[in-house]
Amino acid sequence: MDQYAISVLPKWESIRAFLSAGGPESDLPRRLNLSAATLRRYRKKYPEFAAMLDECRAEAAALADDQVEAALFRRATGYDTEDADSPRHVPADVKAAIFWLKNRRPDLWRDRKVVALDEPVKITLSAEEKEL
Repeated sequence: MDQYAISVLPKWESIRAFLSAGGPESDLPRRLNLSAATLRRYRKKYPEFAAMLDECRAEAAALADDQVEAALFRRATGYDTEDADSPRHVPADVKAAIFWLKNRRPDLWRDRKVVALDEPVKITLSAEEKEL
């Protein structure tokens, strides 16, 4: 039985849970009692291990994106909170709302508008304008 089967396979689910929750891959060698070089070698030698690491990284990134999106939405719309046993209302933040709308509804809220013309536009310049 090789070291991969001893060090990695029994901890597969805990590795997955750690990385999917946002744990850094750089912590794996310490957690698995392996060197970083050995972990890189396992990544190259075992495609299922590399795929699991990549999948967990994508899951962690999606989780972080969801959390930031929820926080931005709360900030853009305002929310109520309890600070030191006293309720407090945090008002909506206009900048956060603009950022949200520009990114979620760019067709309506982007700064630059694109105008499509069905026919060519004819521009006629006066004699004075032509001299400039």
